[in-house]
Amino acid sequence: MFEEVSELTRLMIINDAHKYFPMSLFFDIVTEKLSVNPKFGKQFTLPFEKAPKMVISTNFASRNLDDSTQARLLYSVFSDYYHEKTDNNDFKETRKIYDDFNKQLQSEDYTAAEWNADFNFYAECFFNIFSMREHGRIFISGVAHNKSAIFLSLGV
Repeated sequence: MFEEVSELTRLMIINDAHKYFPMSLFFDIVTEKLSVNPKFGKQFTLPFEKAPKMVISTNFASRNLDDSTQARLLYSVFSDYYHEKTDNNDFKETRKIYDDFNKQLQSEDYTAAEWNADFNFYAECFFNIFSMREHGRIFISGVAHNKSAIFLSLGV
């Protein structure tokens, strides 16, 4: 597993994980060393400090709210402020970025000043998140995520 990971890999991304994605399979990887077995190469181990970090994106809340799982996750929950009204949801209207800004963000007519403002905003977000360190860990409330997970467990 992880045959394409090298000492230079800094990030492993699992994109669009299914709602039944088994997070527990990755517990050792996100908290300990990472064993890599490259094809046609010799197996090696990266210590936690040098192992790439893992990002998992999904449209679903985790169904597992136990302490072990929660201690390994750093949530980044986004709103559905911009959305499409369909027959399959309860939105009363369609709301697009264009409605608020009179342009598509990061499009061809995006100015250098707008790009710069975006990048500064992203950097400030990262700074704020990582400045919340306590005892070497980052603590962020998963309230929005936990509410979704509770609804899932109730079948709502």
